[in-house]
Amino acid sequence: MSEHERQSVPSACPEMEQKLLLYVCCELGADERASVAAHVNGTPGQAGCPGCAAALERETSLQRAIESLGAPADSLDRSELLLAQSRSELAEALDDAEARRGHGFAGGWREFAGRIWNFGRLWTLHPAASAALLLLLGFGLGVGAPLVYQEIAMREPLKPAMVVDAAPRLTDQELQNVGSVGLKWEPVQGAPDATDAAGSTGVNGSSEPRVELQLFSQRPVSIEGSAGDAEVQRVLTYMVANSRRFDPGVLLDSLDLLRPSAGDPNVRRALCAAARQNENPGVRLKALESLRGYERDALVRQTLLAALRKDANCGVRVEALNTLVDVLNAQADSAADSSDVEIVNALQESRDSDPNQYVRMVSATALRQVAPEPAH
Repeated sequence: MSEHERQSVPSACPEMEQKLLLYVCCELGADERASVAAHVNGTPGQAGCPGCAAALERETSLQRAIESLGAPADSLDRSELLLAQSRSELAEALDDAEARRGHGFAGGWREFAGRIWNFGRLWTLHPAASAALLLLLGFGLGVGAPLVYQEIAMREPLKPAMVVDAAPRLTDQELQNVGSVGLKWEPVQGAPDATDAAGSTGVNGSSEPRVELQLFSQRPVSIEGSAGDAEVQRVLTYMVANSRRFDPGVLLDSLDLLRPSAGDPNVRRALCAAARQNENPGVRLKALESLRGYERDALVRQTLLAALRKDANCGVRVEALNTLVDVLNAQADSAADSSDVEIVNALQESRDSDPNQYVRMVSATALRQVAPEPAH
């Protein structure tokens, strides 16, 4: 644009410049949008503002150009799984570093030598106090040591860690007392990758990954077995059903291992509980993904509808939306007499009020396919 053309373009009203940008981004309320539209386009008795109309056209063109560009970050960690895993690994690394500093040989020796040095200086500088301290120390050892030894001898010996190899069952009380769980699992040898190994099934569990669980409570317990073993699956299901108590990284691995068993009603109930209650969006998303294929279950259906209507994370809402749209498309392919009214109502709500533009667009597209509006 030449200098003459730039000078000939009318400028927008100062009080309307910010509102025009918010108008294009759909961030104004209904009353303010109506006011901006009336100012720009005019009313029956008043002409519109040409400067604001030109500015609005420029903002609209700029917004369309930005929307046409791809957003690489959206494809890197859309479900926040990488963020949840990174946080878990960082917390474990900090704990390990703290343990090494507190229990390392060199650090412990330096701390012990420093205390001996300070204690020796105290004795040298205060001989009277040192003599009194030695008398008290001798009296305490002579009287207290036998009592302490007797108390220790009367106690029961500490119970060693119990190794359960899938057959013995833990009681419900033992499960409820578990404070944290360590989980390790190995894919089947010859499996293409971990995902295929976790999702495969075979005769006698031969194609199932090997799982090792370390349960930390009053008595440490180790459980080893395949992912399909009843006791291993029972512990995994308990952790997912009570997901707020456990680490997100452990929960994500548990969801991968339980996904092939989603046909079990107990497993499905646990997956639904995690999708509704867990604070980590990556865990909620993984739980919804594990429920795919079981939309006919009433609890699964209600969980998907609740996620679409109420979940604060856009990625979780998109997963619920795509699953529900697949349900409607399957009904259309089967020549059903009518679509699921509850799903249609949920899509209408998302189309009208969801804060995410993509969710609104997909909801509107699905509604036009399964429930077209009557012609006027």
